[in-house]
Amino acid sequence: MEKLRDARLCPHCSKLCCFMCIRRWLTEQRSQCPHCRASLHLHELVNCRWAAEVTQQLDTLQLNSNKSDGDDNDVCDVHREKLTVYCWSCRVCICHQCALWGGTHTNHTFKPLDEVYDQHVSSVKEEVAALRRRLMELISLVQDVEKNVEGVRTAKDERVRGIRNAVELMITRLDSQMKNKLLTLMGQKQSLTQETEFLESMLQDVEHQLHFTTKSELINKSAALMQVFNNVHRKPMASFVTAPVPAVFNSEIIPHFDSSPFVMNNFTVLRHKADPVYSHPMLVHGLMWRLKVYPDGNGVVRGNYLSVFLELSAGLPETSK
Repeated sequence: MEKLRDARLCPHCSKLCCFMCIRRWLTEQRSQCPHCRASLHLHELVNCRWAAEVTQQLDTLQLNSNKSDGDDNDVCDVHREKLTVYCWSCRVCICHQCALWGGTHTNHTFKPLDEVYDQHVSSVKEEVAALRRRLMELISLVQDVEKNVEGVRTAKDERVRGIRNAVELMITRLDSQMKNKLLTLMGQKQSLTQETEFLESMLQDVEHQLHFTTKSELINKSAALMQVFNNVHRKPMASFVTAPVPAVFNSEIIPHFDSSPFVMNNFTVLRHKADPVYSHPMLVHGLMWRLKVYPDGNGVVRGNYLSVFLELSAGLPETSK
């Protein structure tokens, strides 16, 4: 099992994790604690300094133990004595016999090995401290990026909620338009149905009289029947014909627009001219628009493309001061 480095504590289950490990888990796997599965983000982790102090003490004890073991093995290969001198000229560690009697290091500059060792340890520790500061700065930048990610996701969710609310309002207004159209159509249908039922009832009555009344009775009722027929025909059929309800709904996503065809005759002839061709103007909300077309292209694309521009030919009148 690896040592606990830069310990962080989950605020939900109090489990300890290495910061590098938990950061990799939260950013690459899922935003929840690997132990209790509770929702968890980087900025919610608790920094456990006491764990770092305990780990540092354990590392110091292990370092001293390894140093003692290393001192026992740190001996001269020639004289089998402990290395105590550093030859500054040769940049090697030697024992005192090599420095005094070996002959190899005559007139060389020597320094105590412990002093040189302390200098090297100090330099390494300074670099380690600098690297730790760099690491903490990088971790801080990662946390800033994580917060930025959360902010982006939150902003996106808010925008989605806004769009959904707007769409729901649009659907509500479409339902209202639909209801008004259906009410109009149902009124038309009811009027026609009433007239149809009246005619069917009258026809049944007339058919019954034709088949079951005597000749004298039919002759006596003929004038009344003709009067009823005249009353029916007096109401023209045009009165029952109503304008159809358009199956068109106002869209708030795609606004209403006007359209008209624009045909260019003799296109081949027009291509040989540099003059533009204009469409008929179209009035939209008080503004006069027209298309300005260069059949053979305009500017750097001339000869290769068709250039089309939308031109405002007349705007709204200026207000008097």
